[in-house]
Amino acid sequence: MIRLKYLVTLCLLLFVVPPVFAASAPRYDLFEEASGLLEQGSPLEAAALYRRILEGSIDREERARALLFLSVLYSRNLNLPDTAVACLEQIETTYPDTAVIIDARFALGAVSYRNGRFAEAVTHFQRFVELYPEHMRSSSARAWLRQAEILAGEQPAPQPQDKAMAKLPEKVRVLLHHQVEQVILGRTGEPMTVLRDGSPLFEGNGPVTVTTGQDGLVVNGVVAGNLTLTLEPGSARPRVDGHAYRGVVTLWPDEEGISVVNTLPVEEYLYGVLPKEMSPLWPEEALKAQAVASRSYTYHTLLNRKAHARFDLEATTAFQVYGGADAEAPETTAPVDSTKGHYLAFQGLPIIACFHANSGGMTESADAVWGAALPYLKGVKDSFSRLAPDACWTGEIDADSMVKKLWEKGYRPGGIISLETSEPSPSGRNGRVIISTSRGRLELTGNEFRLAMGPEVIRSARFSVTRKKRHFTFEGCGYGHGVGMSQWGARKMAASGFTYDTILHHYYKNVSLVTIDKEGVR
Repeated sequence: MIRLKYLVTLCLLLFVVPPVFAASAPRYDLFEEASGLLEQGSPLEAAALYRRILEGSIDREERARALLFLSVLYSRNLNLPDTAVACLEQIETTYPDTAVIIDARFALGAVSYRNGRFAEAVTHFQRFVELYPEHMRSSSARAWLRQAEILAGEQPAPQPQDKAMAKLPEKVRVLLHHQVEQVILGRTGEPMTVLRDGSPLFEGNGPVTVTTGQDGLVVNGVVAGNLTLTLEPGSARPRVDGHAYRGVVTLWPDEEGISVVNTLPVEEYLYGVLPKEMSPLWPEEALKAQAVASRSYTYHTLLNRKAHARFDLEATTAFQVYGGADAEAPETTAPVDSTKGHYLAFQGLPIIACFHANSGGMTESADAVWGAALPYLKGVKDSFSRLAPDACWTGEIDADSMVKKLWEKGYRPGGIISLETSEPSPSGRNGRVIISTSRGRLELTGNEFRLAMGPEVIRSARFSVTRKKRHFTFEGCGYGHGVGMSQWGARKMAASGFTYDTILHHYYKNVSLVTIDKEGVR
């Protein structure tokens, strides 16, 4: 058993961290940006960047490399082994002459083994050893081959629904601040204790001012060094810049300032998420649906974080908005408690339970937005969202402001000549936005264009555009990316008498509502 565990770990490392191949860099270093998104726990956004490379690069090595990284992402982060295999097989058929092919052939065996398909793993590893007997990975392939042969003879490959439930982390680390110059801990008159690598550094009444200097953190003018500080909960909850938090707060010096992280139990974290993501005044069943969606999203992120990461989630809209203890309200705490341990699972694992403000009448598939076809994030009709106030909207922008916004997002257009939309999805959202400029043609996905313009101009990729001289007018419906649960739709469904589980199954397909308690998953 020890040997098998070691082999599984070895295979995952070899598969999850493929070597970087020499290739001409794309116009923007999208590989590095995608890697950063994965580090942050944003696999769907990373998939979109790999898809952009695959569709836009003229370099065969780059396209093959994008497929390899997509296969890793599908297998490891999105629990879609069949899609991962399809990416690897595409490398086999389309890019067999690239340097990536060796790693793709090894990965075919690795992903098969990882998902209990031992007979397939035997076939792939046998082929690898025959093709590359002297390759540096041949010894690993032979070891895996022997183990796969044993397991293939002992048991049948498990079906997807038989996959074991994952052990879920109990705590979450939330990044509150990054690269800030100063942090105020505690408040006047409240007792507090600040530890430096486990030993008391300050004991007394707050507040305490933490800044950075050449030698690391500086606490009330005293150099504390390049060490981690911990603010333990005492008679009062830890406070950061006047805001109270449950759990423990840690600080450390980073490249250009101070990072601050709040570590606390998942359920208590949700106490501070729910009132920031949905109004406490909304119907209880909608709030319960939001609690389960947020819990599912949190668990998925926790299970896919890199081991060396110093935090799991950020307290912003990039993940889920988190307001700490100050944001808590009885109306939102109760739905968290009444659904404690409930989460949505696909093939035994928590899902990426995306949600957004308003679908505008139909939700969008993850495939249309990020190029990742997830069985549980499909477009569904959503008439309830059309009943919400401001479900449809109008936004305006002039050509110069549009160019400025695009430059702020890293694009380099010239003066706007024309703007067209194309490739509408079944939900009516624009798949592509093509902008002709004096410096060439710029092509974005509808979601990328929406994010570049901002919600004050475009709330959703479901829009039409008209131009009058140098001014553009956008008319559309919905708010946000449109994937997963519509929060306004959930509110209207709850007000019409639907329960939270019905709401969830309306927006998330092919999932199970799972409960975990002290005795485990049931």
